[in-house]
Amino acid sequence: MTSVTDTATALDIGQRWADAWNARTPEGFVDLYAKDGEYFDVTFGIRRRGHDLLGQHHSIWRSAVPDFVTPWSTRTQARGSSSSR
Repeated sequence: MTSVTDTATALDIGQRWADAWNARTPEGFVDLYAKDGEYFDVTFGIRRRGHDLLGQHHSIWRSAVPDFVTPWSTRTQARGSSSSR
């Protein structure tokens, strides 16, 4: 996977994030964040900071809901949500 420090558009970053979240292992997801980066799950009110906790969160989520997929498309990014309209 290409580092987010490379030149990328917002669409590229969104696609990378969705692909990494949908992966079975946490490494790609964790690599998208700075070492002290923070993830906040608005729905559940869960806040995780740092690579270790981000990786744990991804692993716990994937174990609990293994078939969950975050869809991504240019429509999702442009409208904010693929189901909002």
